[in-house]
Amino acid sequence: MSHFWSGLVSWMNAGSGSETRRLAEFEKWARTEYKNDWQFAYEHMVRTNGEKPVEYNKPKLSIRNTKNMEVA
Repeated sequence: MSHFWSGLVSWMNAGSGSETRRLAEFEKWARTEYKNDWQFAYEHMVRTNGEKPVEYNKPKLSIRNTKNMEVA
């Protein structure tokens, strides 16, 4: 009887929707944090098991000190 019950519970849990809820949470987070590019963030989270995308900071352009430069 124990084997039957564990098999039945396992079968019922397989379609419980936990994966659906997980994907819905990924989508909600992606839409909130990445307004215009949420699909990229969502797909990244699905591929990497929930890890958020890394945002690389672009280096700021430095303005050179032109006071002491000669103009040719």
